[in-house]
Amino acid sequence: MADVEQAPPARRGIWGRLALVAVFALGLFAAWRFGVFDYLNFETLRAQRETLNAFVATNQVLAFAAFIAIYVVVTALALPGAFWITILGGYLFGLVGGAVATTIGATLGATALFVIARYLLADTSRARRTLPESIEAGFEENAISYLLTLRLVPVVPFFIANVAPAFLGARA
Repeated sequence: MADVEQAPPARRGIWGRLALVAVFALGLFAAWRFGVFDYLNFETLRAQRETLNAFVATNQVLAFAAFIAIYVVVTALALPGAFWITILGGYLFGLVGGAVATTIGATLGATALFVIARYLLADTSRARRTLPESIEAGFEENAISYLLTLRLVPVVPFFIANVAPAFLGARA
C-alpha cells in the first residue's frame, strides 16, 4: 500500500469556539437562574427522601439514566455540587449501583470536559507556550505516568486533572 499523506488538522474557527463558550455560559446561567445550586445540600436530600425513593422504585432505569446524565453535565460544566450528587447516587442506588452510576457519569463528564478544553483552549495554550518545556517534554515521554499522578494525587482538583491533559496534547 502506498503511504497516504494525512492532511493537516483544520484550523478551528472562532465561531465554533464561541458557540461552545456560549453553551457553557448558558448552562451556568440556567443553573443559577433556576436555583440548582440552592438545592445541592444535605437538607434538600433529607426533605426529598420519600419522593426520591418512590421515583427510583417505580422508574429504576429512568432514574439511573437521569442520574448519570446529571452527573455528566455537572462534571462537564465543572459545576459545584458533585460531592452531593455522589452521595445521592449511593443513597438512591446503594453502594454498588451508586458507584457504577457515579463512575459512568464522572468518566463521560470528564471526557466531555477534556474534549471541550482541547477544542477551545489547547491550541492557544500550546501556541503561547504557557507551560514549561520540561513539563511538556516529560508528558510526551511518559504520558501514562503523568496522567496517573494527576488522578491519584489528592492535591490536584478533579477539574485540573481533566483539563491539564488537553493542554499537554494528550489524546482522548
